[in-house]
Amino acid sequence: MYKVIEVANMLGVSKVTIYKKMEIYKKELKSHIHKKQNITYIDDKGVDIIKNSLSILSLNSELEVEYKKKIELIEKKLEKQKSGLSKMSLDFNRTLIDSTNNVKSYIRMLENQIKFKKRELEHKNLLLKEFKELIKENKNRINYLEDILKK
Repeated sequence: MYKVIEVANMLGVSKVTIYKKMEIYKKELKSHIHKKQNITYIDDKGVDIIKNSLSILSLNSELEVEYKKKIELIEKKLEKQKSGLSKMSLDFNRTLIDSTNNVKSYIRMLENQIKFKKRELEHKNLLLKEFKELIKENKNRINYLEDILKK
């Protein structure tokens, strides 16, 4: 038979932890807990029950730590992928902006060429009109001169 403080020291936990386990496993420990002169004693079988419950808790803690490590590793991998995607997105956006600017520049160049060609056409049309008038005048002169020569 061990006092609660002795069980706590044996298992490396606090008295509070032992009392909590006694409360949680009240049914299993009922026949293994004895009180004498307001001091609680636990027999060997009761100590084993508490020890096993602590082992389960310890195992759960170890699993929790292992899962936390795995989660952290996955989060790091995701962060790297996110960073990579971010960089790719920035590169893509830059390329898209550059391409858009190139297309806009090309469009402006084509618009300038169109304006230039329109001015050339207007100038040629004007020249054609003037030449038609000259030809018409020359025809009239030729006709006039032919008329004079015929007389």
